[in-house]
Amino acid sequence: MNQYFRGKYPLSKLESIQLEIKFTGFRDKDSIPNTAKALSRAFEKMAAPTLIMEQESLVEKAYKNLMDIFSKHFRNAMIEAGQYLINTFYDGDIEKARRKEAVENQSFYQLLKRLNPRESGGPSKSWVYNAINLAIQNSDLSNFSTYRKLNLSHQVLLLPIRKIEDKKRLCIQTIEQNLTVAQLREEIKKLQNNEGKSHGIPKTLKRIIGNPKILFSEENKSATEMGSLLQHDIDNLKDLLTKAQAKKTEIDEEINQLAKFSQNYEILTDRIAKAIRENRHKAASSRTTRQKRIEISTDEQPGSRKKKAYTTIKKQLYYEGKTGLAESKGFQKKELADLACNIGNICQFGCSFCYVPAIVRKQKNVQEVLHEGYGWDEISHYRTKENVMKCVEKDLRKIRPDDKRTVIFCTTCDPCATEEHADITSSAILLIMKRSDLQVRVLSKSTLIFDIAKELDEYRDRIVYGLSTGTVRPEISACIEGNASPIEERLETLNLLQEAGYRTFGMLCPILPSEMPHLEKLVKAINPDRCEHVWAEAINVRGKSLEKTRDQLKQCGLDTDAQLLEDVMEDRDIWRGYSKDLYLMVRQELEKRGASDKLRYLQYVIREPDDFKTFFKSQKGALLLGEKELT
Repeated sequence: MNQYFRGKYPLSKLESIQLEIKFTGFRDKDSIPNTAKALSRAFEKMAAPTLIMEQESLVEKAYKNLMDIFSKHFRNAMIEAGQYLINTFYDGDIEKARRKEAVENQSFYQLLKRLNPRESGGPSKSWVYNAINLAIQNSDLSNFSTYRKLNLSHQVLLLPIRKIEDKKRLCIQTIEQNLTVAQLREEIKKLQNNEGKSHGIPKTLKRIIGNPKILFSEENKSATEMGSLLQHDIDNLKDLLTKAQAKKTEIDEEINQLAKFSQNYEILTDRIAKAIRENRHKAASSRTTRQKRIEISTDEQPGSRKKKAYTTIKKQLYYEGKTGLAESKGFQKKELADLACNIGNICQFGCSFCYVPAIVRKQKNVQEVLHEGYGWDEISHYRTKENVMKCVEKDLRKIRPDDKRTVIFCTTCDPCATEEHADITSSAILLIMKRSDLQVRVLSKSTLIFDIAKELDEYRDRIVYGLSTGTVRPEISACIEGNASPIEERLETLNLLQEAGYRTFGMLCPILPSEMPHLEKLVKAINPDRCEHVWAEAINVRGKSLEKTRDQLKQCGLDTDAQLLEDVMEDRDIWRGYSKDLYLMVRQELEKRGASDKLRYLQYVIREPDDFKTFFKSQKGALLLGEKELT
């Protein structure tokens, strides 16, 4: 009986029983009745476990049968639910469900949010995900009969296994070896560990949970999915949760620290940029005081208007105006602004289609300077900061406290072509903000406009920013827009201003005939829904500006663009048709985006026939401009 009592063999495995009785007199004749009673009690005790085992066998059998029934119905319910969810939220597409690309994504997440097993008694979120994955797996293994022999618990365990071949092998192994759920779980762990070793990664989630780069890599993607997590026992899951929360806290603290560093660096870069501008300004001021200044003023001319002068410094002439804020009837008709502040007379970018240099050359005082022997390249038509600030301060005294009209920077030049010009513009706007209630519009072709916005962030509600973008094609911009910021950078800057919450407007001016096929892309690029208004304009015949533009396009190898422009230049009827079509196309693109009411289409009607004028007078958003706007 030693083997039995040591639990080595059950009674069913014993072939014989040998009793050893070591008590004295136990086998004597007189002791037989007592010995028989003792043996009887002993055999009774030995028989009891057998009865218990038989009862346990009955329980096990009933349990198995019940579990089979339950598993069968529960599995069918899960598969049915999974297929229903795939049909409803993934258009019945197994592959979309596998990639988790729900067509009704928002509705699916709303469904998950409503699931609350404790309150409704309905399924949990993990059950829903398992149902979908089970339906996918059932589809993958629909022709594999061994899989259908597994109960639900075994099938759910197979969900995280990625390779179909591995699933099939585990199915066969489970049936042949009659593996329990626990045993199958161990086999799956062995497989995953081997996969981890083959990829050179740690084999357990516990080891990698503190290393985000490894944890969230493609190789370990399955380890963080619900199916894999359900394989862990509750104590292990609690431990994983503690470690995950600790790591998240650590990362959050690091993000906060980095955010502070980023803010400090932004402040530092702004200060450095400002210091550079101040040093340049000081250097320029120092050179100015050391040089002899010779004024060539129109004041001495009989009947002349006291308006401008040019100052020479080392054979460089600087334009100095006497006006800070001037009424601009032309820009009032364009609905761009009421007043103008010009920090210069000619833009530094030198776009081929710009007509301002031709007008400035005709000014009497400029002609006098040129007759003195100075070359055109020796004239800088940007004003000094002192001159601009002095004139703006003087004109602000005339502004009423309740005046909320708009001042534009600038009508004759770019307000931030260089850092020096951006500094002048920022300082002038700051003075306007502090001394009045006037609004300001800034129009530029330079990405430095974003620096102005940041510097004047405190007054963002009173300033609106725009970048001229008549094209989305880099080759056109680089060819005819001189030294302006590349068009892709301008559009990016406009988007940055919009993302940062600054007020913006669109300026699609001018649009070449060859740009019309690209209008949809151009309008989309400025985000009209984020613009307060959108101005657009055809290219107009102004002196020799179009000839220069055509020639420039040819030099850049853009022959088709040059030819289309030449057609417009040489035939007035073609120009009229182009102007009308351009208006209709721009309006259509804005209508598609619900922004047609924002359109301000600038159309010159100088010496044009009545039917042409009548057409634009009847069009919403079209602004008819006369001859005065050309000068």
